[in-house]
Amino acid sequence: MPSLFRLTPAAVRAVVRLMAAPNGAAPVPVVLPARRSERVLASVAHRGLQISAVISLALLLGLLAFDRHATWLGAVKVAFGVTMLGEGVLLATNWRDARELALSRLWSHRAWARSPILGRLTWKLALSALQLLGVIWLAAGLLTVLLGLQVVV
Repeated sequence: MPSLFRLTPAAVRAVVRLMAAPNGAAPVPVVLPARRSERVLASVAHRGLQISAVISLALLLGLLAFDRHATWLGAVKVAFGVTMLGEGVLLATNWRDARELALSRLWSHRAWARSPILGRLTWKLALSALQLLGVIWLAAGLLTVLLGLQVVV
């Protein structure tokens, strides 16, 4: 009776090669920026990710809804919306591999990056999650800009 759990020699070699990463590092496609323009884009994408997360948290908690008729608050909402729109465009369109560059900045600090199988799976899921987050920030940024312009104008 043939065993369902029998691995072919090629499958065994693939698993061994995957598990035998040097120094426990995961063989994931971490993008290391080589040119200055890539380093700047990686920094902008990473910082924009952090700033947009803080802005999203502030908008979700309703911290900007205390005075609806203040002109300065409308200007702040427009600025926040433009920031979220910019980061949303970077993440949703993956302009010049912005998702990979932003994720590579976060990648080296994580403990799960040392596990080859879990690392690859997490990398793929994180890229998809960043794309979805970019689309959400596009919509939220557009809504925030429109609400801010309504107060300013």
